[in-house]
Amino acid sequence: MESKDGMSAADILHVRAGQNYLVEDFTRMERLRSDPVVLESLSRVAQEIGFDRVRPYVVENGSYKAMPDMPFTQWENPYFTVDPPAQEQGDTFTIYQLKGGPETRDYRFEAYESLQEAGLAVDRQNYDLIYTAPLDGKTTLEDIYRTFNLDRPADFTGHSLSVSDVVVLNRSGKEEAHYCDSFGFTPVPEFFLQREKQLTPRELLTGGSIQTPRGSFLVTDMSREQLEAAGYGFHHQSEDGKYLIMGNGTDAFAIPAQQESPIKAAEMTTEQNYNMIDGVLNNAPTMSELEAKAKAGEQISLFDVAEAAKAEAQKPKQPQRPAQKQEKPSIRAQLKAAKEEQQKKPPQREKLKELEV
Repeated sequence: MESKDGMSAADILHVRAGQNYLVEDFTRMERLRSDPVVLESLSRVAQEIGFDRVRPYVVENGSYKAMPDMPFTQWENPYFTVDPPAQEQGDTFTIYQLKGGPETRDYRFEAYESLQEAGLAVDRQNYDLIYTAPLDGKTTLEDIYRTFNLDRPADFTGHSLSVSDVVVLNRSGKEEAHYCDSFGFTPVPEFFLQREKQLTPRELLTGGSIQTPRGSFLVTDMSREQLEAAGYGFHHQSEDGKYLIMGNGTDAFAIPAQQESPIKAAEMTTEQNYNMIDGVLNNAPTMSELEAKAKAGEQISLFDVAEAAKAEAQKPKQPQRPAQKQEKPSIRAQLKAAKEEQQKKPPQREKLKELEV
């Protein structure tokens, strides 16, 4: 390399044993290292060809001393850039696939509607980033689906694009997540949401557990609605039908199949005998008593009226006495009655005679 005015010149690149050497570290060449044209040329050589090693120099007693060559990557290069300038990233698409393991078992290959029915969400935390590639303006989701089923790139390490996978399109800095569904793709903006901390069923355990053919499950005090809001869906029911097992793909808990009637809470304060707690306010006034109060001009509660009407409807009905059956006549009586009936009819012969006249 030579400067414009021809006053300084230096070898820059030597190839030795297949490695590219930067011959000078420019410690001795102040004029060249301060020339922007020279530094730009060095930067271009570093980016397009590359340097493997460099020969550094140091100043000792007013003179320059050559040091052993060293790897170029270990040299603190103060003069020119080596890495190319960062280019603005264009549009891309990214494929996400569910993590392995039992925690995603209930999510795999399920249609989006099935997840919704089970109370499950398409959560980024359940997925691994598998592949990212540039996206041109003509490529559609269906094009991506075909490519990653029929002509997968050599560097793609995931399985064929399938139901439950997520494809994120990044166009002009805007990301859109699409769930690979049974038919086509379904937008899933919730894929990017960071879920707020919710009360968990493990924090509200009752201390009990129930056994089903699928395992043992702890009983939680959360309601079915609370569990569904927390991402749990119905999994199965206990054999006796008394408990529902609610799961989210990772954990599962048991809750009573029928939530306790709110009447029982009121009943606890009105029943005289705790053995009589049955969900019915037995000590509440009857309809007859309420009618008597109303006739006497006393104020009555609409709640008492409703409960009294409900209690009346729940009372067992008095069994009706069956109608007294008529005694069946004896065979002898039946024969006698038939004989008398026959005597009332004219003889057959007389009938024929009458027909001949």
